[in-house]
Amino acid sequence: MKIVRGVLVVVFVLLVEQTEAFIIDHARLCEATHVSHGFRRDTFQKEAIHYCYPTNITNGKCEALDARAGIDCTQFGENYVLQGGLGKQRASCCEKKGIILTNCTIQPRIFSHDKDIDVMYFERVLTKLISIKSAADPKSFEIELCTPKYISSTTPTPTPTNPPPPPPVPSKLDFQ
Repeated sequence: MKIVRGVLVVVFVLLVEQTEAFIIDHARLCEATHVSHGFRRDTFQKEAIHYCYPTNITNGKCEALDARAGIDCTQFGENYVLQGGLGKQRASCCEKKGIILTNCTIQPRIFSHDKDIDVMYFERVLTKLISIKSAADPKSFEIELCTPKYISSTTPTPTPTNPPPPPPVPSKLDFQ
């Protein structure tokens, strides 16, 4: 009986240690050519897992900020978006080249750091994670999402006023 209890204790300790040692990408920073499309966290995880997807836009300037009180990427400029986490409760906001942010709205759903978090957004970008101080849940927050509008170039392509002449029609002599 003592051996069985000892084995159970060892198995339990190993399970607890493995749970604590989960490989969680809590400090993931999206690459310069990627954009964040959300983050998830189950209640058993210490940190959220950040997700990125590749795009044809790149980063301009990036800024780090303390994320303990929330995230407001717009404090750095109009086109700054959440680029990912830096670990130790810090985040990175980056200006994205080739876009302007439009249709920025606070989402109606409220999230909580004490519950499972599933914040996924496609074709939109996160600019703010706003901490909400409430007696019911002091760890609740809401998010602001914006729609990126892609701009092709800062210099417009000129439209030709006189189209070029058509190519010459081959004659019988050209083939001899």
